[in-house]
Amino acid sequence: MDNKTASDSKDAELKALFKAVGCIPFVTEGTLHTGTDGKVEEIRLSLSQKDCKTNTNRKFQQYIAKTTNGWRNVGKPTHLLKTAGIFPSPSGNLVATILNGDSKGDIPVCHIVITKDSEILTTISTEGKHAKMFTADTFGGFSWSADEKKIAYIADPTPPKLPNYFEEKPISKKGEENQKDEKSEDPGNAFQWKENWGEILYDAHSPKPFIVDIEKESVEMVASLPQDVSFGQVIWTPDGKSIICVGWPEKPRRLGITFYNSRKSSLYLLNPTTESDAKKSSEAKKSSDNKASESRSSEPKTSQSKASESKASESKAAESQASESKSSEPTEVKDWVILTPDDHSALNPRFSPDGKSLAYLATDKVWFHHSTSRLRVLSFPPPPSAPPVTITIIDVVRAPAKKGDFPGLYSYSLPNRVWTNDSRHMVFDTLWGSQWGVICVDTKTKTLKRLTGAANIHGLASLIVLDVVGNNVLIKESTPISTHQVHLVKLDLKESEGSVMPGSWECVRSGVPIRDDKHRNALADCSFHVASIPLDAKEPSSNALEAIVVFPKTNQPCPLVLRPHGGPHGGVATTYNWEHAMLLLQGFAVAAINYRGSIGFGQDALESLPGNCGRRDVDDCMATLKHVLAMEKDGKKLIDPARVMVWGGSHGGFLTTHLIGQFPDTFKAAAVRNPVTNIVFMATETDIPDWCYVECGIKNFEEGHMPTVEDMVKLFKASPIAYAENIKTPLLIMLGLKDLRVPPSQGINFHRLLKARGKITKCHTYPESTHSLMDSVRTQSDVVINILKWFLQE
Repeated sequence: MDNKTASDSKDAELKALFKAVGCIPFVTEGTLHTGTDGKVEEIRLSLSQKDCKTNTNRKFQQYIAKTTNGWRNVGKPTHLLKTAGIFPSPSGNLVATILNGDSKGDIPVCHIVITKDSEILTTISTEGKHAKMFTADTFGGFSWSADEKKIAYIADPTPPKLPNYFEEKPISKKGEENQKDEKSEDPGNAFQWKENWGEILYDAHSPKPFIVDIEKESVEMVASLPQDVSFGQVIWTPDGKSIICVGWPEKPRRLGITFYNSRKSSLYLLNPTTESDAKKSSEAKKSSDNKASESRSSEPKTSQSKASESKASESKAAESQASESKSSEPTEVKDWVILTPDDHSALNPRFSPDGKSLAYLATDKVWFHHSTSRLRVLSFPPPPSAPPVTITIIDVVRAPAKKGDFPGLYSYSLPNRVWTNDSRHMVFDTLWGSQWGVICVDTKTKTLKRLTGAANIHGLASLIVLDVVGNNVLIKESTPISTHQVHLVKLDLKESEGSVMPGSWECVRSGVPIRDDKHRNALADCSFHVASIPLDAKEPSSNALEAIVVFPKTNQPCPLVLRPHGGPHGGVATTYNWEHAMLLLQGFAVAAINYRGSIGFGQDALESLPGNCGRRDVDDCMATLKHVLAMEKDGKKLIDPARVMVWGGSHGGFLTTHLIGQFPDTFKAAAVRNPVTNIVFMATETDIPDWCYVECGIKNFEEGHMPTVEDMVKLFKASPIAYAENIKTPLLIMLGLKDLRVPPSQGINFHRLLKARGKITKCHTYPESTHSLMDSVRTQSDVVINILKWFLQE
């Protein structure tokens, strides 16, 4: 077989492997539907599957119901073409479906379809109402009012149309020149730069809450809002008279917010009155005042009434002056109130079923991107003339008392429904070491218990909450070698001893099997465990280094891929990972590392890394490698030390390039995705310049910070480029050209530098991809197949 034939054969094999293990349906959402007796009658699952032919992630939904033969699918899956979200009303009688329509120029258009049973009641278009709608991720929010007559959601206001110097001003419908905003129509402003919220959120400039009135079929922005604040995560208050939003200050600048839980934010209580409602109210008040004034003016004035009128005028002036002096105090303003003035950040507001408690996640002020959260509960409604009463249910954990103890809260977000029906318990997932675990929190006793199930393989599976209704919890489970199962758990909320939450577990959907028998059986024969990597007891957070080690079934020492995660304050868990499955089925073992600084191990472990990047995290990777290389079975080594690869993205790419520079004779091949290579240059280009300074130990970052020579020396010494001269390992670099987090110039310049020195390197760029390189099926397949080929040829 010649080289060309062998290459074509390997390409076909890897394409088939990608389709087999990477293109199976993954459960993304789940919704419980209960009857009047509180029992679950039906479950709606949302799934996503890669479609290689059309280069899209197909979304579809499947209903499941309980029959005499157990839980079974109801009908066939329904494909959700152009669907951005499905949102049942509180009663379940109505459903709002968001459909993506055709864009009008640069403005995306959506259609909000309201249905009851199988009937469409109305379709409301957002055309001309606003720019992009946010129903998921950081700003996402979509909430029904209790009476199901209104909906609140988040969108960016429509930007003004700005003519250039050779365009006429926009003409109004009446044929007259539109003179609403002379400044905005100045052609000198047509190309003025507009700030955005960074990576992934390049089209988010100043998101605001909008209100849909279903009866009027109208969509309008909330009228009275504080200036220079972006809003998200909107929910209605239980009485339907107000809305709650998370607000992020826009000044002094918008720093990147994706993957951050520590950016400054607050919970706002907002009056949902829209501009047209406010105008009608103002006109009605004005008419009423005029009638009252006319009535008073028709009465003869006495000297006493004149004196009273003078005093009233003086009193009104004094009140006006006092009001102006308090205008800087947001809690004094009538139309909006900050509910969380004492918290640095406040996210994911969730009301209890009785409407008396508002739970949310809060963090202290830290400069790194993900910190340990507090679970806080606010009594609702707040007192009219006093600060809200807020208590901490779960506080920050500095360090677990012993290995395996609760390490603190590390939830990326709370489920939309998180409370049980007693308005006392909350159920959600959190990263607990190297696993996603589910906890039930008693807000009365401020204690928690962990949920475990019989299907949890050796206690090592990861569990994620999809929905909570009544005492029922919908949970998805997976491991590195098994795909998503879905369980329905009936909680027993009676007070009991122990650390495990009692309840009955029922599997309602088995993991989707890999269709190809060969790959399915091979993956089932793989094994994994979570390894605690020993460190010197004198080291900071010496018990906070773990690795998830997965082995293929083989009788010979196998090659190893070391995989440090990004962040650095992220984490890797025992979930199904199709990239790792592809490595396993090509004969590689995988060691995914949670180095010190990862989330899930306590605040002390997090704080041990800033100022030590490029040293402590690198040392942890090498300690992990040493530990794995020493593993044996029946007296035989499991890993071939001559075939060790390393692959990482973002901060994982930073570590990969550090490792091959600091240990040039250790690694056979390396691959990186959007790596940080030169922090000196990155600090001026990234959407998170504070990351560059803080992680390198410069803690005095402020907007407008002018780096000193000493600063730049420190940034350079922490960068992989400081070790580039030593590199011998062949390096494959994959870059998204729309990455705002780690600019592609980081990888391109590193590639040029190595090439000029005669090193083996190759660089792929993806014009439409952002930081994750997960934007399309074509990009994902090209990245992972090329990385596998790069490793296999070495």
